[in-house]
Amino acid sequence: MIHTMELIHPIAESDIRRAWQCITRNMEKMHPDRDLENLTRRMLKSVSKGDGRLDAYREDERCRVTLADYDTSTKFSSEAHVGSGINSIKMIRQCAITYADGMEKTVGMLKCSFFLIVQLNPRVMLDSLDEYTIHLYEATDENNEIVGQKFSHRMRDLFQDVPGLQYLCNFRDWNCHRVDYTCNMRFEDDDTFELFKKLVHKTSEFTRTELILMKDKKLFEQSAAEGNKSYKSLFYDKYKDIAEKKGIDETRRNGLLPEAKHVVRFEQQCRKEKVRALKRKYKFPDLQAWRFLREDIAREVLLQRYDKMVGDGDFYKRKEARAIIRKNVEKKFMQKRLIQFLQLIARTRHVATARSYFISPTFDGDKFPLAHGTIQTFHARTKQLRNLGINPVLIVDKCPVEYLRNPKHFILES
Repeated sequence: MIHTMELIHPIAESDIRRAWQCITRNMEKMHPDRDLENLTRRMLKSVSKGDGRLDAYREDERCRVTLADYDTSTKFSSEAHVGSGINSIKMIRQCAITYADGMEKTVGMLKCSFFLIVQLNPRVMLDSLDEYTIHLYEATDENNEIVGQKFSHRMRDLFQDVPGLQYLCNFRDWNCHRVDYTCNMRFEDDDTFELFKKLVHKTSEFTRTELILMKDKKLFEQSAAEGNKSYKSLFYDKYKDIAEKKGIDETRRNGLLPEAKHVVRFEQQCRKEKVRALKRKYKFPDLQAWRFLREDIAREVLLQRYDKMVGDGDFYKRKEARAIIRKNVEKKFMQKRLIQFLQLIARTRHVATARSYFISPTFDGDKFPLAHGTIQTFHARTKQLRNLGINPVLIVDKCPVEYLRNPKHFILES
């Protein structure tokens, strides 16, 4: 249930040039095309508000500069290690202003730090024949041990036993910078596959419909998505992902496409702040990457996000949903409340839009006089429906599918 990880490791100032030379050895050109000296010349310097330099350094502090970018999926690598399990290696520079008393005073010190960031695909590292596979990494103790060993071998090959850089070759010395927990949801046919993609657009908070076009995003990312600086959660069509991905040999692509048919991938990208939150939650003593290679963590993270984006309850058409409510809810008045609640969501075509109408003091209640109230009442109605096994988003009457079991079971059973 793990797709990729980003590992991060600090580099000592004395090792910057040697590490940089190893990373860029096989690159056709520098990216970005700048001289290393120009990027690393300011290691430690006094910063004072009095001389007008503080604001400029603050801007520099927020900017992460890439010194070297060795990406096996781009033309910048003349000898790309396809199938190695290491997708990219970056050397970055980050700056920070520190103050002696820990508070923001007039004078401080600007320090530049240097890190390596490695993007790791543990499934491919486990088996190089699985390059571009749709299958996910299973984080067993045995697999984790193998990945750790192979990672060390790959890094030793990269640095070619350069003296002083061996501390970069031990997998357990690397911290987790980002981890992507993932689940494949495979549907039986075109109708159910297309239906779920439409339904999840009505439950997700971020991208609501296909009418919202994001020009800077790829097509497969225009499915339902939510995110902030800490995480990004998305559902996308794996078939489209493979069909449009660059750098795949056509023979290999044609072999992968049948595997990806009718697969919706649910992905939870845990960025730096989310990784730190997981560390606190599971009471880890540190951020070492191997600690996050766990199936139980992956499943819990995915379930938590799925519940917020889609929620419990199977998907029904209007007639069947009403029948379930009338059969299981004794009070007639409450039956009418729940039915009108479903009608409101169906009319607005999105849960978030329905919520804004429900709690609006200016809402016209002529059509749905019982479908209004506080935000607490809205959540209570949603919970009542889910307890009845009904997802608040209904299948439209013209759809050929009468009923869809909630795909949450893919996460529970994987």
